[in-house]
Amino acid sequence: MYRVACVGEVMLELTLVGGSVQLSVAGDTFNTATYLKRLLPDADVAYVTLVGSDALSDVVFRRLEAERLNTETVGRSSDKTVGLYAVTVDGRGERSFTYWRSQSAARGLFGGGSQISLDRLSSFDLVYLSGITLAILTDTVRNEFFEWAVAYRAAGGLIVFDSNYRPTLWESPDLARNVTARMWSLCDVALPSASDEKELFGDRSDRSVIERIKSAGARSGCLKRGELGPTSLHHPEVSFASPVKDVVDTTAAGDSFNAGFIAAYIGGDGIESCMRAGHRLASEVIMHRGAIVPADNMPLLSIRPARHGADLE
Repeated sequence: MYRVACVGEVMLELTLVGGSVQLSVAGDTFNTATYLKRLLPDADVAYVTLVGSDALSDVVFRRLEAERLNTETVGRSSDKTVGLYAVTVDGRGERSFTYWRSQSAARGLFGGGSQISLDRLSSFDLVYLSGITLAILTDTVRNEFFEWAVAYRAAGGLIVFDSNYRPTLWESPDLARNVTARMWSLCDVALPSASDEKELFGDRSDRSVIERIKSAGARSGCLKRGELGPTSLHHPEVSFASPVKDVVDTTAAGDSFNAGFIAAYIGGDGIESCMRAGHRLASEVIMHRGAIVPADNMPLLSIRPARHGADLE
C-alpha cells in the first residue's frame, strides 16, 4: 500500500452565501488529502496536524474520519482549538479570506509536547506540504524539518511542495522568500502557482519562475497558471489550456489540482497525464461552492492503482 502524508492545518470554514453562513471543514493540505483519498481509495493517505480537544475540534476530527483519512498522525491539544476562516466570493468566482487562527493548535505541530514528531513522517513514501504549512511552524521546527527532509530524501522518500503564499501568515516577505527558496531545494515534485511565485519573488514571466525552481533542484512538477493551464517545469512544450465555463468558486482550485496530479503520478503516469488529471479535477471543483465538493460530483479520472517508485517523468 502506497503511504502518503499530507501535513498542515485543517480549519473550520465559513462561507458567506447571500445572507446566510455555511459551516464546513477545509484547509489547503486537508483539501488535497481529501481529494487524493477519493481518487486513490486503496492508498493510505494520512493527515498530519494538531487539533484541540473541544467540541469544534471534534467536528473537524469526525470529518477527517468521514473522508477515510488516516488520523493516527492527528494530535490533540488540551489548551488550543482549531482555526477559523471566512470566505467571500465575488461575481467572477474569485475569493477573499478573513482568518481567526491565533489559538490554532496546528501552530504547535512537531514542537515540544505536540504528540506528533517528525520521525512519524519517515514511514511514508511521499510527504506533501505547502507554504502555509511552513508559515505556521516555529522557526526552530522549520529548521528541524529541513534537516529531517534531507535525511528522508536520502533514504528514498519523496517530497511534494506547493508554495501557496499567504502574506498575512508571514512575519515578512523576506522570511517567506528565504523559507520557500529553501523548500524548493528540498522537494522532488514542485507544484507552484505562477501568481504566488511572482508575488513573492518578483518574477516577470512564467519562464523565470520555471527556471528558478528548476535550478533549485526540483526533479518534476508543473507551473499552475489558472485559466492559461499548467505547463511542465522540465518540458515546456508540454502545456495546454482548457477554458472552464460556469466558474462558481475558485476555492481549492490549486489544492484539487495537486491531488489529481499526485494521484496520477503515484499511478505511474507521465507528466502530461498528471497535469491533465489535476486540471480535470480542479475544473470540476470550481463549478461548486466551497473547498470540498460532494463525492458524487468527483470526475471519474483514469487513475491506475498506486505503486511505489513511480517514475518522475
